[in-house]
Amino acid sequence: MPSSLAEHPLSLAWLRQFDARSIHTARLLLQSLKLVSLQEFETTIARQVQSIVDSTEGRIAIFAIDKDPGGEARLPSSADRLGHCLTNLERLLPHRIRAKPSVASMRAEKVRHVVLVDDLLGSGGRLRRFWKAWASKSLKSWLSSRFCQLWVVCYAAHNSGLRAGMKRITYLNEDHVLAHVRLHPDAAYWPGRIEELCEEYAQRTAKARAASGVGGVMCPIVFQHGCPNNCPAILWAEGKTWRALFPNRAIDPQLFPCFDAPDDSGRNPELLWNAGQYRLALSLINDLAASKKSRTHLDLIAVLGLVSKGVRVDNLDKFLLLPGGTIQTLIAQARELGLLSANSTITDLGRDIVERSKGAFMTPQNDLEVDEEAEQFYIPAQFRGVRRKSSTSRI
Repeated sequence: MPSSLAEHPLSLAWLRQFDARSIHTARLLLQSLKLVSLQEFETTIARQVQSIVDSTEGRIAIFAIDKDPGGEARLPSSADRLGHCLTNLERLLPHRIRAKPSVASMRAEKVRHVVLVDDLLGSGGRLRRFWKAWASKSLKSWLSSRFCQLWVVCYAAHNSGLRAGMKRITYLNEDHVLAHVRLHPDAAYWPGRIEELCEEYAQRTAKARAASGVGGVMCPIVFQHGCPNNCPAILWAEGKTWRALFPNRAIDPQLFPCFDAPDDSGRNPELLWNAGQYRLALSLINDLAASKKSRTHLDLIAVLGLVSKGVRVDNLDKFLLLPGGTIQTLIAQARELGLLSANSTITDLGRDIVERSKGAFMTPQNDLEVDEEAEQFYIPAQFRGVRRKSSTSRI
């Protein structure tokens, strides 16, 4: 079974930098992250580009959004990894795709679509800088005359970054932005105390102004090829008294097994816990640890648990870091099974399924030192194998 990021020895060493009262919130930060493997990332990008190929006609020019389009940077970036992925797509579809062609080549082949590809559209700064340094007068003329169309493909896009990019690049329409996951400024990806933790401990890093990530995005996504600087600074910024888990945004190869999970169902217990579904959250942790249930089952239970606590179905994407299409499929399955009504309220059967899914919880205690006061402040009577002596309450 893939390793848990929160339980990895490197993560445990990182967690020991927090005081006893903050350590569980720091662990919650790690458990709230969505980890994206190299395979998932490249597969997602390829599928999105394929959807453009299938829905259009004419030659397609495709480029990786590079922070250094002039090629003067000393070190390769994520754009170089993307470049290899795009070259592979050209080899697979040589009659449609050209990877990184010159302006002369685009003119000669009468390119009808220009696709810019990135891993994350966070604050929108990299997209705007790239466009300013890279876009030629010829390309702007073709787009202005509508001879060709502009597209942006990315794994995830934050709505504020998307708006900033569209404001700068007037040729870009929102329906031509293909993002596997949409991030929302008012989303509930993080409990409020996590943001407070990031602000407090960022003062020990060299990037205190990026406490919530560059652009204040508070990005909850980390890629195996690198941690975005839109993530909280305490994850990636070093300091005189601070050791980052992803130093300088690099991913230690020892952490690679943590990225092997096929999706982010591991976040579901935290989502349910924050929504007040304590017993259901603990039950899902058990199921994840024992691999008792399929990922689809766990996601479906998470949907039911959130809806039963008052979350509207059209707001589920502000909690679940899943593609909109996947969430709609889960909702449709829930309706088909009679777990949700036609107007998307939970049915009696759905509530019964949620109640029956609640169970006992027990995992081995880890080697982190915490005091009794901190345990009482953050966690229930029994959690991670530790039972509070001062309480006999049941979950």
